[in-house]
Parts: sequence; C-alpha cells; structure tokens
Amino acid sequence: MKRTFAIIAALAAVLVAPVIIHAAGTATETKTAATGVYSVDTIYSLNIAWTAGDDSTYSLATTSTIRGQILSAVTIPDTSDTGDRMLDNYDITITGPDGDDLFGGTLANRDSVSTERALPKIGSDLNANLFINGPVTVTIDSLGLAGARGTIKLYYRAR
Repeated sequence: MKRTFAIIAALAAVLVAPVIIHAAGTATETKTAATGVYSVDTIYSLNIAWTAGDDSTYSLATTSTIRGQILSAVTIPDTSDTGDRMLDNYDITITGPDGDDLFGGTLANRDSVSTERALPKIGSDLNANLFINGPVTVTIDSLGLAGARGTIKLYYRAR
C-alpha cells in the first residue's frame, strides 16, 4: 500500500510540475519540422506563443526537450489588437538545461513592433556551435504591461 501511494505521488509530481512552472504568464508550445530546408539534418522550430502575467513578466520552462544545435531565435511581438502592447526594448533570456544563457544577451532590447532574429552567443563567439540536450527556460522582463503577448521561434538542428 505504501509503495502504491509512493508511485502515485511520484506520478502526480511529474504531471503537476509543468503546471507549477507556468506560474508567470501562459504559453502554447508547438514543435514542427521547418519546410524548404536543404539539409541532411532535420531543422525544427520550437514555437512559444506567450502571454505575460499580472506582473508584466513571463517565465516558462518548456515541456519539449531539445536535442541538437541551437541555430537562431526569432521574436515576434503581438500588436494585433491595441497597437504597442509592451514597452520597447523588452528583454528575453533563454537558458539551457545547465542554466547558461544560450544567446549571451543578444535577445536583450527587443523591439515592441518589429520581428527580430538573434544568433546564439558564447562569450564573444557569435553564432556559436551550441549543443543542448534538455528543456529550455524562457524569461521575459521589462514588458511594462500585463497581458502583453508575442511569439518566440527557436530554431535548432536535431542530432
């Protein structure tokens, strides 16, 4: 009986943990193979459509595991209903499973109306050969407004 309870408790912890991680804001996460790519390897796009929480920040540990080389990130602010829904120069940090900033600060100062792309960076090495195996954590600060929305597309080559 104790063993059964321990197994049920462990399963509940695994199933509930992703819900607890989503505390600041909400997200929809999808992973698709990129089309029109001429490569032997498969290029994937992990798309995160996010909405800021009441404190105008956002934090999410993805449920998808990335196994491969990080290629780039595209940030797309949502301005569809009321114009600028966030302050200009908001900041995004994407950390790997080891807690390191995969983009080395290149996702800081994002534009509030324009789509922008960033390359991974380690130290002074821009477009670094950065391989990860695990989930990533996305943190967004300086949005200035609860309910601000956008999408991040994280492109990677599967290995």
